[in-house]
Parts: sequence; C-alpha cells; structure tokens
Amino acid sequence: MSSDENDASFSDEPSDEDIWEPYSSDSDSDIVNLSDFSSPSDRGNAVPKGYNDVDEGPPAPTPKFRPAREPGVHLNDEILTKAGVRKFLHPSDFFKLYFTVDLVNMLVLYTNKYAAHFGPTKPTVYKGWYDPHQNLSIDERMVQNKARYGFRQYIRDKPTKWGMKIWVLADSLTGYTYDFEIYVGKDNSPSSRFGLAYDVVMRLSKSIINQEYVIFLDNFYTSYQLLKDLLLKGICACGTILKNRKGFPNALKDVKTFEKNSNRWVRDDEILTTQWRDNKTVSVMSNFMTANGYSFVKRRTKINGEYRELLVKQPSITKEYNVYMGGVDKSDQLINKYNVLRKTKKYWKTLFFHFIDIARVNSYILFQEWRKTHSDIPELKRPNRYLQLDFTEELTRE
Repeated sequence: MSSDENDASFSDEPSDEDIWEPYSSDSDSDIVNLSDFSSPSDRGNAVPKGYNDVDEGPPAPTPKFRPAREPGVHLNDEILTKAGVRKFLHPSDFFKLYFTVDLVNMLVLYTNKYAAHFGPTKPTVYKGWYDPHQNLSIDERMVQNKARYGFRQYIRDKPTKWGMKIWVLADSLTGYTYDFEIYVGKDNSPSSRFGLAYDVVMRLSKSIINQEYVIFLDNFYTSYQLLKDLLLKGICACGTILKNRKGFPNALKDVKTFEKNSNRWVRDDEILTTQWRDNKTVSVMSNFMTANGYSFVKRRTKINGEYRELLVKQPSITKEYNVYMGGVDKSDQLINKYNVLRKTKKYWKTLFFHFIDIARVNSYILFQEWRKTHSDIPELKRPNRYLQLDFTEELTRE
C-alpha cells in the first residue's frame, strides 16, 4: 500500500440514487412496522439455497437513506455567509472546533480515579460539525500503553496488543471518527442480558436512529437479535457472524460437505444469512441485503502440481462487506501515521495524546471537505496533493 492510500478520499461523486433528501420525523411514509410482515421462524428447518436461486428480499421494503442532514460539513448557520465562511481558512480554525476548553475539562473529569461514579460523563466527538456518509463501521481500537491499570487490555490479533480499548464508530468513506467509547472494564461497564457487544452497538448508534444508515460489523458484534433490533430503530446492518451464535440457521452449521468456492444462504423474514466457502467458510448476516448477484475474484489454485490464477464467484454481500467494513481501520491508519503519542506510564496522558490525534484527523477531513465546498476562496487553495502531513505541519506552525 502506498503512503497516499492511507489518506482520506474526497473525490467520490454521488450517483442519482445517493442524492440527499432530508429526513422528516413528521412523515411516516418510510416507517415500516415489522410486525406486519412477521411469520413463524424457519431457522431450524430452512433448506439452504445457492447462486441459482432468486432471493426476493425481505418482506418489508428497505427504506431509502434519509439522514437528518446532508452528509458532509455542517458549521453553525450564522457563519454560512460569505464573511462567515472566511472565518475558517486555516487548519487551526478546524482543530479548535474539536479540541475545546470544555473537552479538556471533560477529559480531566473522566480520567479521574473516581470516574466510574460519574456515569455517562465521557469525552466524545462533537457531532454538529460533520454528518457521515451512509456507510459506517464499528470496531475496537487499541491505544498503546503498557502501564498497569485496571482496564488495560491484551488482544493477540491486533497490531497493538497491549493498551486501552476504545469502541469506535467511523465513516467508512473518509475514516472520520463519528463517536467513540472507552472500555473501562466489565466491573465498571455492566452489560444487559444481550451482552457487551450488543450494548456497545446500541449506544454508539443512538444518534443515527431512523435515518437508514448502514453499519458494518465483525463477528464480535453481529447477532440475530442485534440486527432485528437495529432494523426496528431504522438502522441497516451487515456483519460476519459465528455459527455458534444464537439465531444462526441450523441449516448452515454443518460445513464439512460445503464445497470450496460455493455459496449458500437462508432467509428468515428480514434477516439474511449467507455462507461462502473460500479458503475458509465466511458467514455474513444482514437485515437489508439480498442474496442475489455475485462478482469474480482472482485466486491462485494448485492444479496438477502448478499454481494457476482462476476467477471464482464471490457473493455481492461479501464484497460489500469487504468494501465498507474498514472505516475504523482507515481511521486508525490516519491517526497512527503521524500520531503525537509519547511513551508514558500514565494512562490518562496516553488518552490525552490520543484525543489530540482524533481532533487532528477529524479536523483534517473537515478541512479537506470545506476546501472542496468553497474552492472559490483563494485563501483555501492548496496544492493538488495536499495530504495529512501537509495539514499537520501547517497546523503545527500555526
């Protein structure tokens, strides 16, 4: 991967289907009552289907994407005059939007050793400046710190194995950190009867209810119950899922006779579960997609003692998941590329440095989109290849 690929992309033009229409809470034309389409579950008796079978989709039509505000930059209305726009010409103008005195005071409160007593008080990203694009992802982020404290985590499969775990909701297109939550241990974060992963997704998605955003998840979060409940809140979701999860179709649990490069699926009302056998079996569950369609991917296969490159079918739902699941990874790449993190044994200092990085990267994304929107202002002009490093250096000089 080249260094430029880690920088956020801002050149995607919307198609006619993506044109924004404002969401109105007064209108119920797009609100679907799932109980109207309910039927007895056949998850235990369903027969798997494959590429040659047509999926007619969920019984309830998928509502159109209706965000409360158009995705992109949203500064206060009073500055959206020509004179007001000129108040935002430099990187530091955008950085200050995120790293405010109120945020610093909140950080001090939250990192106090008695923080657990303050309940919902937590540092967060102010959501007023930017609305994300339709596709989002939720994943955990590890912030490196090997000091000893009660909620230090170890995750073997992560590049950063020791440190603090942060749950992150990010824009899959730009890598913008839209919301996050620090995991402070199970003793200070009691779970509901549906479990920790369910609760994390529900809390992070509170601000996008009934706007038909799409959240992509990995198998730590995805469950049948979660996808059903998200759909009731007007949120679409798609994620990989483990076959031992409650609600997983019995018909898909036996993979011993499942041939390589084949696909099978089961629909239970609005919930679709698909399986694709590549080098290993991948199960994906969604509350809004269909099983129709596929693309081709290249795979090297050994035939008669020689490796050959073959084209094999990949279900569209799997491709869609691979494209949009990486929002948090993209955010991590942007943050880690030029982070201000310094080695320290004080966990609160590590958090402080990390929040500076979140503010820096978010302000970089905001600045780039602001420049694109107001390309007629000379002071906002920058070189064509104005990347995160250029922004960070300019911010430091200011």
